[in-house]
Amino acid sequence: MPEPDGWALLALPVELFASALGAGALVALALLARAPRRMPLLLCGTWVLLPPALVWAASHGEVSYFRGVYVLFTLPAWALLTGAGAAGALRSWKAAAALLSALALLTVPDQREVRRPFAHNAPVPLDYAAAADLLVRLHRPGDAVVYDRADTWQLDGGVRYCLPRDLRLRDVFLARTPAGIDDLYTVQCAAPERCLGDEERVWLRTEGTAFPFDAIDPVQASALQTRYSVAESRPVTGMTVSLLVRGDTARGARQP
Repeated sequence: MPEPDGWALLALPVELFASALGAGALVALALLARAPRRMPLLLCGTWVLLPPALVWAASHGEVSYFRGVYVLFTLPAWALLTGAGAAGALRSWKAAAALLSALALLTVPDQREVRRPFAHNAPVPLDYAAAADLLVRLHRPGDAVVYDRADTWQLDGGVRYCLPRDLRLRDVFLARTPAGIDDLYTVQCAAPERCLGDEERVWLRTEGTAFPFDAIDPVQASALQTRYSVAESRPVTGMTVSLLVRGDTARGARQP
């Protein structure tokens, strides 16, 4: 993620509310918030302003963390401020109903956009569900799986999330899970050739459309090619699902 500038901080509500119009309306109403006691307003104001400012400041170091998803927990405070502003500015329930109805109608395109397939996948959409469906339909007992972890930490978790809980395949190169080490990344087998088993078939999940063995770690690819060849590859959105079959003379020849 790029290091944010001042405009990125000002534009954060648009990402936070997934709507430029919605963000403008909610911020305007929040600025009109009034209350008999100042402490609730001070608390909510601090709640909505301080966390984004801290994340923005921290994002000028070695790593940038500046994304709306990291400050979604400020939304309840925005709702309280907006409600207080609406209550003070709109004296009747009819006026409030009219404003909310108009806002809801005008933001329908934004609502539809945020709910379309892959709307929350950035920058490249990955169809985890389609990849998982292929495995559910075509796997055989005893199959294993290899995930492309060369440039991504999310592919394996995304596919596994969409698989039935009772469908478990041996993850060939997995040494330790992220949950086991409190991290985003797995610990993989240090000597891939020693982690190969006797499975006749291995499902290889890679990001993009490159030749399967070109998309994973070269050492892992070399180990797989000593025992397996690519029987078939099927593209899904943002990914390729390949079936590797074992053979005495398999050297991973490229498939037409």
